[in-house]
This record gives sequence, C-alpha cells and structure tokens, in this order.
Amino acid sequence: MPTYTYLGERTAIALPPEKEGDDPKEVALIPHQEIELPANLPYVQRLVALGLLKLVEAPKPASTKSRKEADS
Repeated sequence: MPTYTYLGERTAIALPPEKEGDDPKEVALIPHQEIELPANLPYVQRLVALGLLKLVEAPKPASTKSRKEADS
C-alpha cells in the first residue's frame, strides 16, 4: 500500500473491509501526517487529484557500484 502525506483538514474516513464479514476500518486523516492508504479507492484518488494527498517517494536505494565503476 502506498504512503501519502495528508494536507487537508482533520477528518476521518471509513475504509472498506479487507475481507467479507470484517468491519470497515476507521482511519483518522491528520494534517501533515503520513498514512498508508489503498491507491485503488475512488475517495483516495479524489483526494490525490485535489492535492490533499501527496505520495511519499520511497527512498532511492544506495548505489551498489563502487566509486571507480561510477567514474568510468
């Protein structure tokens, strides 16, 4: 699940159950807090389109090349 930074007003949402028979999961959206949300949900997509959710970029892995290999 991707991680987003929420930039809107404090609110809460209910995520659909992960499997049939489970209860929906309540999630608090707090300004400037990072949160993992399913990217395929229409509400999450809407918040991204409105600029209220920003995808957190995963850190780039350190290069495995030695300095000598990188210079050539």
